[in-house]
Amino acid sequence: MKQYFYFKSLLIALFVLFGGGSVFAQQTQTYFSCNFDNYTNTSNLTSNGWAQSGTINMNSNTPYCSSGRAVQLGTKNGASGAVTTPIISTNLPSNVDLSFYTGTGGYNDITLTVTILNGGAFLNADNTTSESIEIAVTKNGGKTYTYSLTGCTSETKIKFSANKIAGLDNVIVKGEADSRTPVTLSYGTDKFKTATESGVIADAPTLTVTPSEASSEVVFSSSNTDVATVDANGVVTAVAPGQAVITASISGSETYRDAKDEYTLTVGLASSNLSYNPTSVTVTYGGNFTMPDLSYAQGYDKNLITYTSSNEKVATVDASSGEVTILAVGETTITASGAATPYLKASKASFTLTVDDIQGSATGGGTGGTLFKETFNKTTGSGGWNGSAGNGDLNTSGDKQNTDENDWTVTKGFGGYKYAKFGNSSTKGSAMTRYIDVEIGKTYTLTFKAAPWDEEKTPIKVTVTNGCEIKGISSDNMTPKQWNNYTATLTPQTVERIRIKFEAASKERFFLDEINVVAPATDETVEVTIPASGWGTYCCQWPLDFTAAPEGLKAYAVSATSATNVTLSEITQKLIGGTGIIINGTPGKTYTIKVADKGTAYEGTNMLTGTLAPTYVEKGQYFLKSGKFVYSSAGTLPANKAYLKSDGTGTQDAKLSFVFDTTSIEQMEVEVSDGAWYDLSGRKVNPSSNVKGVYIHNGKKVIVK
Repeated sequence: MKQYFYFKSLLIALFVLFGGGSVFAQQTQTYFSCNFDNYTNTSNLTSNGWAQSGTINMNSNTPYCSSGRAVQLGTKNGASGAVTTPIISTNLPSNVDLSFYTGTGGYNDITLTVTILNGGAFLNADNTTSESIEIAVTKNGGKTYTYSLTGCTSETKIKFSANKIAGLDNVIVKGEADSRTPVTLSYGTDKFKTATESGVIADAPTLTVTPSEASSEVVFSSSNTDVATVDANGVVTAVAPGQAVITASISGSETYRDAKDEYTLTVGLASSNLSYNPTSVTVTYGGNFTMPDLSYAQGYDKNLITYTSSNEKVATVDASSGEVTILAVGETTITASGAATPYLKASKASFTLTVDDIQGSATGGGTGGTLFKETFNKTTGSGGWNGSAGNGDLNTSGDKQNTDENDWTVTKGFGGYKYAKFGNSSTKGSAMTRYIDVEIGKTYTLTFKAAPWDEEKTPIKVTVTNGCEIKGISSDNMTPKQWNNYTATLTPQTVERIRIKFEAASKERFFLDEINVVAPATDETVEVTIPASGWGTYCCQWPLDFTAAPEGLKAYAVSATSATNVTLSEITQKLIGGTGIIINGTPGKTYTIKVADKGTAYEGTNMLTGTLAPTYVEKGQYFLKSGKFVYSSAGTLPANKAYLKSDGTGTQDAKLSFVFDTTSIEQMEVEVSDGAWYDLSGRKVNPSSNVKGVYIHNGKKVIVK
């Protein structure tokens, strides 16, 4: 015995003398061992702290157990099963060895998955770690497996699961016993901290050391000293924007076991600094629009920016790209919102977009009263033209009513985003208004927008009950994936109450929006204000009397066009409502035009198209601007305007000038006199040179031959 003691003491002395370092009282210790021999049923698992799920049985047959009894995970029919150990040991060291036996009978494709829970991982041969491993269980056999674990804690558990029948036996966890005092280091439950400026972080997470006597052994470190530093006392100083992991640890102490805790510090949450320049833009409707420049912080990802428009009736904006589409005259605010990143705060920028009336569009008045108006602006379903478009509720009565008008009669009605959808893939949809009170013989104006489902080809079908004549609804197919604008006249013939029904003529589904029914004008006159150029377009819903137009005001139709000119023909009749015309007068002056009891269609050719409601106009048409028709991009023309249709072959720079049709000018022989004469451009001339042409003299157009 004395010789053994002497030999052991000598080994220890040599270990210390020749660089063995500190000597801890360590020896191999078994921290967990279970062979299930005394487990007669699965209730024994529960009573001993094991958790189980799926199909679990006890099995005493080889190769499912190495000896005695084992846990059977799953069944041969393919049912899975899993068991989880209790906590391995509250005194478990970080590095331990796990061994266990598993086997199966004559079954193929059986996988046993082993997962480390609550801290700890498998230490692979290449020094990487993984929380779980998979073992292909040997058919008609079994085997004991041994693995090294690292990073284990006092809460570590181990889960064993099989996709079908496999045995589990002899689960053993061993490691070097450590007589040093366990230590807990904790920064608390919140492992993230932010700092908005450089300097000492006064409210940094506080480290708790248990036992407190181990505080002197703690070493602090920062993973990125360019972002933040930490001194020997744990005081953290923010240096620059970025992220750093602040770590407190004890390692290699003779008195205390290894321990560690950490938190992530994010420094410099400056704004992403979104900014528009300029912040206010005014554009003429139909004119060229240039987006303001949007700037943002260096390194910021522009894909994190989303865009919105405060008034989508004036302009819409693509939520991802920020591309703006102008739809009508008015004002809207375009806002760019930049989402936060780990280092940059969220920010917003906006600019005000003002869309002025098209230069050369006259503005007019005169009211007949709106009898029916439905905007569907209270519906909040999804937008679009297909897929999940229009998937919200459409409630036409009760507490949840989201229509403007009451007493709709609908078949398969749904609420889109501020519009309505009717019908589905199997049921034809329709929408019928409430009863609208009218007077027999008077003409009412109906305007609305409609669109087909997806790419379907179908006209819109509109019918009116109780003997009411309807005119103006095209039988052409609606253009897919855009709003089609309609204007019609309604003339009751026999009764004073009507209902209007909308449906797709040849398909089940369609979209509907902005329905208006307007009564005939009750005013005897309308007022028209001439724009700055002296020329404008106008379209009135009521018939206008140009047989006795106000002095200084002229109305024209476009009777012909060429590559460079449009030919204007003067209108001197009572003109039916809904006719697009050109108005000429003193810039800025307001003229009063008499509303006719009844009008007729223009007697000659008129190539202008009027708008009684906001109307989408395809690219390639011409808008009047500064006394010339200008080739325009696509957009929505406001109500009570007119535009010139073309074949779409023009260019963005194309402009058409006016010439006058002389066929309607009184033909007369004139003698030269001393009175004032003017050409059609308004220049004073002297026809004494007998130059033939068309002139204005004493307020009349005359021809010198």
